[in-house]
Amino acid sequence: MFEAVDNLYVRGKLLFTPTALPDLKVLATYAHNKRESGYQFTYSRTDRPDYYDHRVDLSDTPSRTNSKVDIFTVDGSYKLSDALTLNAIVSWNKVKTDATIDFDFTPVASSYGTRDQTTETTSGELRLNYEGERLKGLIGLYHAQRDAKDLSISRTNVPFPRATLVNVLTSTLLAGVPSPTPAQQAAAAAQANGFANLYIAALPVIPVDYSGDQPSTIETSAVFADASYALTDRLSLLGGFRYDHEENTSSTRQSAVFAGTYPTPASFGAYAPYVTQVNAFVAGMIAQANASAPENTRKFNAFLPKIGAKYEWTPDINTSLTVQRGYRSGGSTVNQARSSVAAYDPEYTWNYEASLRTAWLDGTLTVNANAFYTDWKDQQVIVNLGLNAYDYEVRNAGKSHFYGFELEVAQQLTSQLSWYASLGHTKTKFDDFTITAGEDNRNLSGSEFPYAPQWTVALGGDYRWDNGWIVHLDGSYKSKSFSSAGIDQAQDSVVKSRLLFNGRFGFEREHWGAYVYGKNLLNATYSQYTRTDIPIAMLGEPRVVGLTLETRW
Repeated sequence: MFEAVDNLYVRGKLLFTPTALPDLKVLATYAHNKRESGYQFTYSRTDRPDYYDHRVDLSDTPSRTNSKVDIFTVDGSYKLSDALTLNAIVSWNKVKTDATIDFDFTPVASSYGTRDQTTETTSGELRLNYEGERLKGLIGLYHAQRDAKDLSISRTNVPFPRATLVNVLTSTLLAGVPSPTPAQQAAAAAQANGFANLYIAALPVIPVDYSGDQPSTIETSAVFADASYALTDRLSLLGGFRYDHEENTSSTRQSAVFAGTYPTPASFGAYAPYVTQVNAFVAGMIAQANASAPENTRKFNAFLPKIGAKYEWTPDINTSLTVQRGYRSGGSTVNQARSSVAAYDPEYTWNYEASLRTAWLDGTLTVNANAFYTDWKDQQVIVNLGLNAYDYEVRNAGKSHFYGFELEVAQQLTSQLSWYASLGHTKTKFDDFTITAGEDNRNLSGSEFPYAPQWTVALGGDYRWDNGWIVHLDGSYKSKSFSSAGIDQAQDSVVKSRLLFNGRFGFEREHWGAYVYGKNLLNATYSQYTRTDIPIAMLGEPRVVGLTLETRW
């Protein structure tokens, strides 16, 4: 189950250093990348034996992703004096992605679609750098505008929201009972479940012809500064700030049309009135997605200070402690199921970090370590609100935090042999996170962040012979994590731990090289994401062996 990849990458640079202005340097860079490949998320069936080694995708429509990226940057600097340098950077980039997707993963053409996304960004930055005997730093201005278009057309099979149907029907059955007894509630729930079984057998999924257009524009302006001041030969104070202003404008235009056949009430006997009611419920749910949200602009401002200290114990050993505020602006997310633009607030962090930097054995051995703690307010999290599989929004978690440490070691044992190793530990937790959607209330407090393994380990080494032969081997480990947040994440959304080894062996010269490489050499079997509604999973890459030819000039 492998698809061809066609990848073109072109990059060019032009350096301008006029003799009339020897202190001026201008570097222009252009990069172009065009890639045609399989869809970025590739799923495999899991309802068959030995599905890791015998991967099957029954989709009738090839899922493809074609992307084109263009980046143009001009970086200019002018030395005003021995201490002052003026630096200006102007950048433009455009990213266009066209995707064709099969949603049903079966040989039947029942659910499929296309998505075209184009993002164009223009930015400019001006910095004044100062380097004195004790004071070093910079001050600058920044402005950027990002224009995005997102067009989708699809035939979508929405899994029938059984739980919603049972809840609505149970409430309807008890509507005329002022204070229902437990027995009456149980009877109504049993009747609702019995009908749901019959109805969903007739309409297991809700086919919808969907089209959507979600344009957005983001303008960001900022002023920033960063500096260090040497109080003594060993002790330096660190400080800085960034003041950020953003205007975020977005809208949505959606069309959703029922593309199936409603169950006929007459074929349900005594349940006929319920069929009419549920048909209306389905029509209403589709109508809810068949609407538009007008253009809306939101503005955000943030002041982000930074303070710290650095102490050099010796020329090869130093420690530092920094405290700084982090920020990500708020915005709006399009909820396809409800055809709404749901606003979410900015998120803020206070980041505390202690670091150690050391060099030993004449600089051939480095040992570095970081310890960190982050207090997070209004963390932005993507959640499903329960209406159906497309009822996703960004919600703000009230409070959360994470902490941990990182340790890195690297050594050049000889001119030919080098190695490195790293160890990381992170502990995450939502302290206060409640999701409310209608009558649905879920408390996610106490659960861990999605896709945040507690332990990571990496180890690798290189050996280079004098005649041009080289060999490289590395390994990495990630402990288990979870693909979603919630009190049941340990049962429903586990991403298992994995241990991977990669290697490369080859021959190289100054301007060319030829290599045989291997990924996942032990053919470890793991899943990055498993669907619970249908038997498919995003499996990790199996063992891959290949040949690479490189040229350099």
